[in-house]
Amino acid sequence: MFEDILNGSVIILSFIIKLPQVWTTYTMKRTKGVSLRGYWMELFGYVIMVSYCFHNKYPIKNYLDVLLCSIQLILYKGGKAFSLENKACITCIILFLLSALLHFIPNTVFSILLLSRIPVMSLSKCLHIQALYSSKTSANVSALTWGISAYNCFVRVWTSLYNLNDYIVTASYLTNAVLNSVLLIECLYYRFY
Repeated sequence: MFEDILNGSVIILSFIIKLPQVWTTYTMKRTKGVSLRGYWMELFGYVIMVSYCFHNKYPIKNYLDVLLCSIQLILYKGGKAFSLENKACITCIILFLLSALLHFIPNTVFSILLLSRIPVMSLSKCLHIQALYSSKTSANVSALTWGISAYNCFVRVWTSLYNLNDYIVTASYLTNAVLNSVLLIECLYYRFY
């Protein structure tokens, strides 16, 4: 029951997780302090997670949030949802997910890919941290987005241990939870000091 409430809260928040950042970027008309490369790396990490969970037939409630974040990142990228770059990315995602569904990729490759997700996602967060540090302002960055991201990752640490008993997935979420928290603290620091 408690686990279902946590899963539900993460999925509901994932419908809107990137919207505060989109709104901030839209109203400010610039992306200073935001790393677009970081977003592409984050998307790559999301695709790996979705494919791994899908391939291992994990319940969708344990990774639907990652799929929703992936879609929002594709739409957010420069506000050009149908640019050639985004179409290529969407095509790669679909091909990768189909490969997972049809079991064209062996389990060992998925395990290696999931392990590679930890440094990829860490680097994506570090790019965001560095961009924010360089700009010395969080006016263009949504603290709410990073707060929701931190919450979702901390909840996923719990639910992945409880439901999946998959320590690679748990380590990935824990790393992201810590780095999302650093981003949240950095956003708040630059906003109020």
